[in-house]
Amino acid sequence: MTKPLRAVAIPEVLIVLLPLCLIFTHDSNALDPALNPRLMVLSLFLMPIMLFLWRRPQFRASLGSLPSILWALFILIESISWLLHGCGLEGLILLFKDFTFYLLMLAVGSMNWKHLNIEILSWSALLGILLIMGFVIFEDLDGSFFNPFGDFPFTDLKGRMAHHNLLASALALLIPLSLLSPKARIRYPALLVFVSNLILIYGTRSRSAQLAVLAAGGLFVLLHLLRAKISRWRLPKKTIPIVLALVLLPLLLVQYRYLLSKTGEGKALQSNLLETHGNDKSFSTGERLKMWDYTIAMIQDHGLLGLGPGEWSREFPLYGSEVYRARQGIVQFQRPHNDYLWIWAESGVFALLCYLGFIISIFALGFKGMGKERSSFSPLLLGGITVFLVVSMFSFPRERIFHQSLLFILAGLLLSSNNLRHQKTLSTGPGLLFGLLAMALLGTSAFAAYERWKGERITRSMIVAHGSANWQKLLALKQKTDDLTFYQISPVGMPMEFYSGLAYLNLKKLDLAKREYRIAYQLHPNNLQVCNNLANTYTLLNNVDSALVHYQKAIEISPFYKEGILNLASSFYNHGETEKAYALLREKAAEFDLDKTLYEQYLITIIRAWAGDKSIDLNPISNERLLKLHYILAYDIPEQEFWPFIMEELKQIKKANAMAQ
Repeated sequence: MTKPLRAVAIPEVLIVLLPLCLIFTHDSNALDPALNPRLMVLSLFLMPIMLFLWRRPQFRASLGSLPSILWALFILIESISWLLHGCGLEGLILLFKDFTFYLLMLAVGSMNWKHLNIEILSWSALLGILLIMGFVIFEDLDGSFFNPFGDFPFTDLKGRMAHHNLLASALALLIPLSLLSPKARIRYPALLVFVSNLILIYGTRSRSAQLAVLAAGGLFVLLHLLRAKISRWRLPKKTIPIVLALVLLPLLLVQYRYLLSKTGEGKALQSNLLETHGNDKSFSTGERLKMWDYTIAMIQDHGLLGLGPGEWSREFPLYGSEVYRARQGIVQFQRPHNDYLWIWAESGVFALLCYLGFIISIFALGFKGMGKERSSFSPLLLGGITVFLVVSMFSFPRERIFHQSLLFILAGLLLSSNNLRHQKTLSTGPGLLFGLLAMALLGTSAFAAYERWKGERITRSMIVAHGSANWQKLLALKQKTDDLTFYQISPVGMPMEFYSGLAYLNLKKLDLAKREYRIAYQLHPNNLQVCNNLANTYTLLNNVDSALVHYQKAIEISPFYKEGILNLASSFYNHGETEKAYALLREKAAEFDLDKTLYEQYLITIIRAWAGDKSIDLNPISNERLLKLHYILAYDIPEQEFWPFIMEELKQIKKANAMAQ
C-alpha cells in the first residue's frame, strides 16, 4: 500500500477502532468511571480524523445535508440558551460534547464504506459485544455465576457501562453494526453472538432495552418486507417542515399549560409505588413517573429556551422533593430518565424540535437509500437508531459517550450512502477555517473532559477522607481541585466547596467555613446539605437571622427534610420564638413517624420552654402524657389550638388530685 493510500485509510481505521477503545476506557477510581474518560478519548480520536477529511467531497455533502443542518441548529439553540442563562462552564461542556458528536457524524458520513470497510466495522462491533460480555463475566459476576437463578445478580451487571440498563442498551445498539456485513465468514459468527446477546439483554431485566429490541426488530422486518415500495417513495421537500409544525403544536400546548396543566403538584401521576415498602421494580417506576411529572412542571415554569444546559439537576430539588430519595438531600438527581424531557427542560421547545427533526431526517435518508444499497443495510441502521430512541424514553443514553457514539456512527453510515456521488470539495478558505475551529473545539473538549476526570478521581478520595473524618487531608485534596477550570460540581451534584466548608466547620474555623459554604451556595443554591450546613455555620457564629433564612430555604426546597425541620425549630427556639418552633414541629409530625426519638426530645424541650414563657406550670403532666396529647392534636384535631387543649388537661389533673385528697 502506498503512503497516500495509508493516509486515506487512517480515518476509517480510527473509526473502526473507536468503539473498542471506548469500551476499554474505564477508570474505577473516578466517580463516573466512563463518562469523562470516554469523552476525552473520543475528542482525541476525532482530531487526526478531521485533519484528513475536510478536503473530501463527501465531507462537503455531509456538512450541507439536512441532518447536519438540523443538528447544527440544535447546538445553536443550546448555545443561545447557555448564553442567556449564564450557565457557566458546567453547561459549556455539554455544548462541547454535542459538537463532538456532530463532527463524528460528519466524519463517518464522509467515508466510503465499501464492502471491505463495512466488514471490518462489523468485526469491530462483534468484538465489542464479546468484550462487553467478557467484562460482565470477569468483573461483574465475581463468583456469582453458579448462584441459583432467583439469586442471580442481574441488576448488578454493568459490563463497563455504569448500569444494567445502559449495558443492555449498549449491546442492543451494537447488534445492527455486527450484522451489517454480507460476507458469510462474519455473518454466521455474528448470528451466534446475536443470539447470545439477546439472552444477555433479557438477563439484565432491562425493560427499556427489551422493548427497544422488540421495536427495532419489528421495524426491521417491516422495512425489509416493504423495501421495494419504500424505495419508490418521493417525499416532497416540505414533508419534514410540515411534520415538525404538527409536532410543535402539542408541545406548545403543554408548554403553556393548555395540556397537562396539573403537573408538579404530585397529583397528575400520584402513585403508591413511592412508599418505602415498595420493591425495587415498583420503586423505580414510581420514581420515574414523579420525575417526568415534575420535569413537565419545570418546563411550564420557564420560557421557550428552557433552564439552560446543565441546569436541570440544580433546579429539580425545588420541584421534586416529594420523590422519596430526594427528601433528605441524600440523593441529588442528575437527570429525569427521559432524554426528550431533559432536552426540552434545559434548552427549550425549539431545541427539542430540532432534535426530533434530526431524527426524522435520518429516517428519511434511510428510506431514500433503500433502493441504492443491499436490502438489509438501511433497515439495520434504522433499527439501531430505533433502539436509541426507545431507550431514550426511559433512560439517559444521550448522556453516555459510548451510546451516543454508536448513534452518530449509525447516522453517519446513512449519510455516507447518500454522499457517494458528490465531487465538489470545500474550498480551501472555508475548509481550513472549519478545520481549525473543529480542532480548537475538540482540543478544548478533550482538556475539559480530562479536568473533570481528574476532579472525579480527587473527589472519590475526598469522600474517603470525609468518611474517616480526616479533615486536613480533605482540605489538601480540595486544594488540588482549585486549579481545575471545568470542575466545580461533582457528578453527584455536590460543589467542591461543600467538602472544604465541612472540614473547616469540624476544625472550628467558622469564618473559613462560612466563606466556603457561601461559594457552594452560589454554585448550587438548591442543594439541601449546602443550605443546612451554611445555616449551621451562621448559628455557630451567633448570626441567628442569617441562620433562620437558610434553614427556611432548606425547608422550602424540601418540606420533608427532617434534619432541616429540627434545625429550623432549634433556631426558632434559640431566637426566643418557641411558638413558631412548636408550630413547625406540629405541622411536620408525620415526617418523623419512622424515627421519633430526636423529634420527641426537641418537642418536649420546646413545649416546656414555651410554657415557661407563658408562666404555665406543666410539671403535673408527664413527658409521656405530653407527647400523647401532642400527637392527638397533630393527627386527630389539627384545627384545635394548643393551649386551650392543654389547659383542659391541667384542669382535669387538678380535679382528679382534689378528688383523691
